[in-house]
Amino acid sequence: MTVKALVRALPALQGDKITSWLDAGQGAPVSRAAMVLEAVLSDAPRAEVPALVLADATLAQALGWDHLVQLLTTGLKRADMRKRGEDLHSACHRAFVSSSGDAVRLSTDLARRAAQLKVVAPKLRAKGAEAAVTVP
Repeated sequence: MTVKALVRALPALQGDKITSWLDAGQGAPVSRAAMVLEAVLSDAPRAEVPALVLADATLAQALGWDHLVQLLTTGLKRADMRKRGEDLHSACHRAFVSSSGDAVRLSTDLARRAAQLKVVAPKLRAKGAEAAVTVP
Protein backbone atom coordinates (compact mmCIF):
# COMPACT_ATOMS: atom_id res chain seq x y z
CA MET A 1 0.00 0.00 0.00
CA THR A 2 2.90 2.36 -0.58
CA VAL A 3 2.67 5.40 -2.81
CA LYS A 4 5.34 3.80 -4.99
CA ALA A 5 3.16 0.71 -5.51
CA LEU A 6 0.13 2.88 -6.25
CA VAL A 7 2.12 4.88 -8.83
CA ARG A 8 3.02 1.57 -10.54
CA ALA A 9 -0.65 0.53 -10.46
CA LEU A 10 -1.84 3.93 -11.70
CA PRO A 11 0.90 5.10 -14.10
CA ALA A 12 -1.21 7.94 -15.49
CA LEU A 13 -1.09 9.69 -12.10
CA GLN A 14 1.86 11.45 -10.52
CA GLY A 15 3.18 10.39 -7.13
CA ASP A 16 2.80 13.81 -5.54
CA LYS A 17 -0.84 13.99 -6.64
CA ILE A 18 -1.52 10.52 -5.19
CA THR A 19 0.13 11.57 -1.94
CA SER A 20 -1.98 14.71 -1.69
CA TRP A 21 -5.17 12.74 -2.31
CA LEU A 22 -4.25 10.08 0.24
CA ASP A 23 -3.59 12.81 2.80
CA ALA A 24 -7.16 14.08 2.35
CA GLY A 25 -8.60 11.25 4.43
CA GLN A 26 -8.90 11.46 8.21
CA GLY A 27 -10.92 9.73 10.89
CA ALA A 28 -12.44 6.26 10.82
CA PRO A 29 -11.39 3.89 8.00
CA VAL A 30 -14.52 4.13 5.84
CA SER A 31 -14.77 7.89 6.36
CA ARG A 32 -11.12 8.27 5.35
CA ALA A 33 -11.74 6.28 2.20
CA ALA A 34 -14.81 8.38 1.38
CA MET A 35 -12.80 11.59 1.83
CA VAL A 36 -10.08 10.32 -0.50
CA LEU A 37 -12.71 9.25 -3.04
CA GLU A 38 -14.33 12.68 -2.88
CA ALA A 39 -10.97 14.49 -3.14
CA VAL A 40 -9.97 12.56 -6.26
CA LEU A 41 -13.37 13.01 -7.92
CA SER A 42 -13.39 16.73 -7.11
CA ASP A 43 -10.00 17.21 -8.77
CA ALA A 44 -10.56 14.76 -11.63
CA PRO A 45 -14.27 13.97 -12.14
CA ARG A 46 -13.57 11.40 -14.86
CA ALA A 47 -10.97 9.50 -12.83
CA GLU A 48 -13.46 7.09 -11.28
CA VAL A 49 -11.25 4.00 -11.48
CA PRO A 50 -8.19 5.64 -9.87
CA ALA A 51 -10.47 7.21 -7.28
CA LEU A 52 -11.87 3.81 -6.32
CA VAL A 53 -8.41 2.22 -6.23
CA LEU A 54 -7.09 4.98 -3.97
CA ALA A 55 -10.17 4.80 -1.74
CA ASP A 56 -9.78 1.03 -1.34
CA ALA A 57 -6.04 1.51 -0.70
CA THR A 58 -6.85 4.07 1.99
CA LEU A 59 -9.35 1.69 3.54
CA ALA A 60 -6.80 -1.13 3.57
CA GLN A 61 -4.13 1.12 5.11
CA ALA A 62 -6.52 2.38 7.77
CA LEU A 63 -7.48 -1.19 8.69
CA GLY A 64 -3.82 -2.28 8.81
CA TRP A 65 -4.11 -4.69 5.90
CA ASP A 66 -1.14 -5.63 3.72
CA HIS A 67 -3.16 -5.96 0.54
CA LEU A 68 -5.81 -3.98 -1.22
CA VAL A 69 -9.27 -5.56 -1.10
CA GLN A 70 -11.76 -4.06 -3.53
CA LEU A 71 -14.64 -3.54 -1.15
CA LEU A 72 -15.71 -0.06 -2.24
CA THR A 73 -14.99 -0.77 -5.89
CA THR A 74 -17.42 -3.66 -5.93
CA GLY A 75 -19.97 -2.11 -3.59
CA LEU A 76 -20.45 1.40 -4.97
CA LYS A 77 -22.82 2.03 -7.85
CA ARG A 78 -22.20 4.47 -10.69
CA ALA A 79 -24.80 6.85 -9.24
CA ASP A 80 -22.94 6.85 -5.90
CA MET A 81 -19.88 8.27 -7.64
CA ARG A 82 -21.76 11.50 -8.37
CA LYS A 83 -22.66 12.05 -4.71
CA ARG A 84 -20.70 14.36 -2.45
CA GLY A 85 -20.44 15.04 1.25
CA GLU A 86 -22.56 13.05 3.67
CA ASP A 87 -24.38 11.24 0.84
CA LEU A 88 -21.08 9.85 -0.46
CA HIS A 89 -20.00 8.87 3.05
CA SER A 90 -23.26 6.98 3.58
CA ALA A 91 -22.90 5.25 0.21
CA CYS A 92 -19.34 4.19 1.12
CA HIS A 93 -20.53 2.75 4.44
CA ARG A 94 -23.29 0.79 2.70
CA ALA A 95 -20.83 -0.46 0.07
CA PHE A 96 -18.37 -1.53 2.77
CA VAL A 97 -21.01 -3.50 4.66
CA SER A 98 -22.45 -5.24 1.60
CA SER A 99 -19.05 -6.02 0.06
CA SER A 100 -17.62 -7.26 3.35
CA GLY A 101 -20.24 -9.99 3.54
CA ASP A 102 -19.41 -11.11 0.01
CA ALA A 103 -15.67 -11.02 0.76
CA VAL A 104 -16.11 -13.17 3.87
CA ARG A 105 -18.14 -15.75 1.93
CA LEU A 106 -15.55 -15.85 -0.86
CA SER A 107 -12.62 -16.12 1.54
CA THR A 108 -14.33 -18.95 3.41
CA ASP A 109 -14.84 -20.81 0.15
CA LEU A 110 -11.24 -20.15 -0.88
CA ALA A 111 -9.91 -21.41 2.47
CA ARG A 112 -12.00 -24.59 2.12
CA ARG A 113 -10.71 -25.20 -1.40
CA ALA A 114 -7.11 -24.53 -0.33
CA ALA A 115 -7.47 -27.09 2.45
CA GLN A 116 -8.77 -29.63 -0.07
CA LEU A 117 -5.85 -28.89 -2.36
CA LYS A 118 -3.37 -29.46 0.48
CA VAL A 119 -4.97 -32.87 1.11
CA VAL A 120 -4.57 -34.01 -2.50
CA ALA A 121 -1.16 -32.38 -3.06
CA PRO A 122 0.88 -35.40 -1.90
CA LYS A 123 -0.98 -37.56 -4.43
CA LEU A 124 -0.03 -35.37 -7.39
CA ARG A 125 2.57 -36.99 -9.62
CA ALA A 126 3.36 -34.22 -12.07
CA LYS A 127 6.81 -32.70 -12.02
CA GLY A 128 6.76 -29.56 -9.89
CA ALA A 129 3.36 -30.38 -8.39
CA GLU A 130 4.54 -29.81 -4.83
CA ALA A 131 5.90 -26.38 -5.69
CA ALA A 132 2.65 -25.49 -7.42
CA VAL A 133 0.55 -26.02 -4.31
CA THR A 134 3.02 -24.66 -1.75
CA VAL A 135 1.95 -21.37 -0.22
CA PRO A 136 4.82 -18.89 0.21
